[in-house]
Amino acid sequence: MPHANACLTPRGRAVLVGRIGSGWPVSRAACAAGMVTVPALVVAAVLVARGSFRGRLFALGLLGYFFYQYLEYAVTWAFGPLFLLFVVIYAASLVGMVWIGIGIAREGAARRFSERFPRRRWAVLNVVMASLLTLLWVQRVATALAGDLAPGGLTSETTMTVQALDLGLVVPTSVFIAVLAWRRSPAGYMLAAAYAVTFVAMASAIVGMLLSAWAVEGALAVPPVAIFGLAAAAAVALGARMYAWRNRVDT
Repeated sequence: MPHANACLTPRGRAVLVGRIGSGWPVSRAACAAGMVTVPALVVAAVLVARGSFRGRLFALGLLGYFFYQYLEYAVTWAFGPLFLLFVVIYAASLVGMVWIGIGIAREGAARRFSERFPRRRWAVLNVVMASLLTLLWVQRVATALAGDLAPGGLTSETTMTVQALDLGLVVPTSVFIAVLAWRRSPAGYMLAAAYAVTFVAMASAIVGMLLSAWAVEGALAVPPVAIFGLAAAAAVALGARMYAWRNRVDT
């Protein structure tokens, strides 16, 4: 759910480049921009190795975040030495998602979740955020089509890559999972629990980048910080309930 100030949109890249230009190592600047989440990845790997069902759901959601973010980096970032690394990471993330998904499908998701699963609140949160994202990006697309290219970043880009990814991947995925969860589908519960991790990671990365931009530029974009900060907090709370209310026989 990247905002206009997300990591690799024009403003985000300007912040990143400014840091590198001021003497930051590339690895440190990339980490600050949300490109490195090694601790979470290590935790996910340990849980998967232990055969934990919850751990696999967590890993599935984390890999979803890696897949989206590094796909965005690969098709948005100017070609350079990190290009192949971005491709390897998003490709490996996709393979990992398929592998974990096949394993979970073989075991089945039925009876693994309690009836107290917060399906309605999760569905509402997803639909609201997907609607806001759609309104934001459709407005920008319409403005660009009308000839005003600056708001869409088209003065320095050839197309709206972030908008294409969000409207083509994030929005339909969010709505699809929301509908399945609302209808009490076991697959919907499983996908919602995994997607909660992706949701929190994306929203937190956006807030982190906005705060980083504030530190560099001295101007804080309050509305998006508030919106995505509250969305991340809500997703954390709902995600905790999703995992806590699983049946005790499943670990």
